[in-house]
Amino acid sequence: MQFSSDRLASKIKRYAWYIRRIRSMGPAEIIYRGAQQARRARWRLDSTGWIKFDLPDGELRPLGNVARALSCQMPPALLAALEESMRGIEAGRLVLLGVSWPQELFSCLSPDVWLVDPVTANPWPGAKTYCFDVEYRHGDRFADVKFVWEINRLQFLQAAAALFIRNPSPDRRDWIMQAISSWMEANPPFRGVNWVSGIEIALRLVSVSIVVSCLSDHLSAEHRRLLRSFVAAHTFWLRQHPSLFSSANNHRVAEGLGLVVGALLAPDLEDAASELAEGHKVLEWALQTQFHSDGIGVEQSPSYSSFTLEMLAYGALALRDLPSTRNLPEDKFVRPALALKAFLDDRGHVPNIGDNDEGRVIVGPIEREPRYVASVTAAIAGIVGDPRMAPSSTDAQLRDMVFSSPDCSHSRARETMQFAQGGYSVFHGNIAGREADIIFDHGPVGFEPLAAHGHADALALWLTIDGTPIFIDAGTYLYHSGGKLREYFRSSSAHNTLELVGESQSKPSGAFNWRHKASSRLMASQMDSPFMVRARHDGYLSTFGLMHERTIQIQDDSIWVMDCLVGAERRLDVVISFLVNPELRVEIDGACTLIFENSSYVASLLPPSSTPNADFDMSLSQAPYSRNFGHLGDTTRIQIRGSVRTGTAFTTRIRVSR
Repeated sequence: MQFSSDRLASKIKRYAWYIRRIRSMGPAEIIYRGAQQARRARWRLDSTGWIKFDLPDGELRPLGNVARALSCQMPPALLAALEESMRGIEAGRLVLLGVSWPQELFSCLSPDVWLVDPVTANPWPGAKTYCFDVEYRHGDRFADVKFVWEINRLQFLQAAAALFIRNPSPDRRDWIMQAISSWMEANPPFRGVNWVSGIEIALRLVSVSIVVSCLSDHLSAEHRRLLRSFVAAHTFWLRQHPSLFSSANNHRVAEGLGLVVGALLAPDLEDAASELAEGHKVLEWALQTQFHSDGIGVEQSPSYSSFTLEMLAYGALALRDLPSTRNLPEDKFVRPALALKAFLDDRGHVPNIGDNDEGRVIVGPIEREPRYVASVTAAIAGIVGDPRMAPSSTDAQLRDMVFSSPDCSHSRARETMQFAQGGYSVFHGNIAGREADIIFDHGPVGFEPLAAHGHADALALWLTIDGTPIFIDAGTYLYHSGGKLREYFRSSSAHNTLELVGESQSKPSGAFNWRHKASSRLMASQMDSPFMVRARHDGYLSTFGLMHERTIQIQDDSIWVMDCLVGAERRLDVVISFLVNPELRVEIDGACTLIFENSSYVASLLPPSSTPNADFDMSLSQAPYSRNFGHLGDTTRIQIRGSVRTGTAFTTRIRVSR
C-alpha cells in the first residue's frame, strides 16, 4: 500500500513538472516536443542493445592536438597529484561530489557500480527499463541523480590515460578497457538512467576521446571494435535527441561537442560527416548565444560560464586537426575569459553566484576543484596564446596540459570593471589599507526562458577582504532531490539582498523553473574613486507596486549600502540579509555587528538608523549553507529587520578594519 502511495505521489510531481515546463514553451516548441515523444515511443520497442551497434574493426583516430599536448613533459607537481589520485582509484576508492562509491563494487569494476546510488545504496533502473521511463526528477528512493551520473561520465579514466602515455603499462591499459567494457555491459543503448541526458552522453565521449588519444597505438582489434560501438551508440543518441528551444543551453553545447568528438574519433562511420557538420554548427552557435556581448555567461553563474567555455575550448582544440575553414573563431573566447577573470580575487577564488554543480570537462586529479574558474581562464589563455590573460593563481590540473595553460605565478593589476549587459559591477581595490573585492549583481535572473541555473539574487553583493570571503552566497546544495531546500537556496533570503514582506523577488516553481522573475536595471555608476553603482529591480512591482533600488558606494574605510523602495505611498516590512563565511566569528556589540577572523577584527556592520519613517533592529540567526554540491551545513546570517515607508532611503554601513 505504501509503495502504491509513493508511486502516486511521484506521478503527481511528474505531471506538475510537465505543466510548469509547458507554460514556458511556445507553440513551435510544443509541436517539437510532441514529435520527440512520438520518436521516443518508437524507440521503446527496440531492445537490440549493443547488437545494433556491432561494428567491424576500423578506424579509431586519436585527437591529434590532444595527443600531442598530453605527450609533453608533465610538471612534477601535476604528475605527483595524478599518481596519488590514481593509486586510490585503482585500489577501489572513488570519491565524487564528496560521496564514496562502494569499494567492493568499484574495486572489481562490477557492472553494478554504474547503477548504484552511492548515498542510499539503492540501484537505479538499468537494462530492463527504457531510458525515458526512468523517473529521475521526483523519485524518493534515490539521492540526487547527479551522484549516479557523476561516475558514469568516466572522467576518472582521463588521468589514467594521461599516466599511461608516460608509462605504457599493459595492466593500466587493461584496467581502463575493463572499466569501459563493464560500463557497456551494465548500460545497453537507451536503457536505464545513464541514457537519459545528452550532456552526460557527451561528457562520456570526451573521456573516451582522452583514452583513445593516449592509448591508440596500444589497442587491439577487439578494443577498437568495442570503442567504435561505444562511439556509434552515443553519437546516434545525440543526433536523435537534441536539446532545442527552451532547453538550448549548456546541454546543447555539450551535445555539439559530443557530435564533433565522436565524428573525429570514428570518421569512417556512416553519419560521421553530417555529425561533424552539425556539431561544428552547434559550437559556433554557442559562441554567439551563451555569453552576453560583454562576456558574462547567460546562465548568470561563473561556474556554468566556465563549464560552457571549457566545452567550447575542447571542441576548438579537436577541430584544429581539420582545415582552417572548420575551425572555431577562437578570438571569441577572449571576452568571456576576461569576464571570468574579473570575478577572481588574487588567490584565484570566485564567489558562488547562481548554481554550481561542479561540472567539468577535463578532470584530473579527481578531487574537488575549488579554483575551477581560474583554471578555465588559464586554459583559454593557452588556447589563444596570450599569457597576459592568465589569472594570478590556480591549482595543478590535467586541463593545463590539454590546453597548454601558461604560468600563473604573476600578479595582476587590480581594477574595477562593469558588465552592463551581463549585469555585474566588480570592484578590486583597497579599502582601509586592505585588498577588497566586491561584486554587485544588477543582471537578469538567468538564461531565458527558463533561467534554470540562476538565483533570486538581484542587487546582492559579495565581499572578500584580503582573500577571505566575508559576505558569501548560500550555495546550491542539490538539484532534483533538494525539495524545499532547493527553493530556499535559489530564493532571495539566501542572498545578500533585501526581501519585502517575506517574499522572494523572483519566485521558484520547481527545481529549474520560475513562476515570476525579477528584471534589473542599472541606473547610474562611477567606476573610479569614489566607486558608486545604483540599480533597481521590479521583482515586487506586480505584488506590491514597488521597485527596490540599491546604491553601493565606497568612501574612506566603509562600503555604504543604501536601499530605497520606490512606488506608491505605504509602509511595509523589510529584511536585509548578509550571509557570513562560516569560518568567521560574528558578535553583536550594541548597535554594531563585529566580524572576526580568528581573533582579528575584520569588519563591522552598522544597520540603518531608525527614524519616524523607518524603524530597524538587527539580529543573528543560523541559515542553511552549502559549501559544495551535496553538502549541507549552516552559517551565520545577519538580519536587519525594519518597517519602512516608501520613498525613504536607509543606509547600512560596512566598515573595514584598518
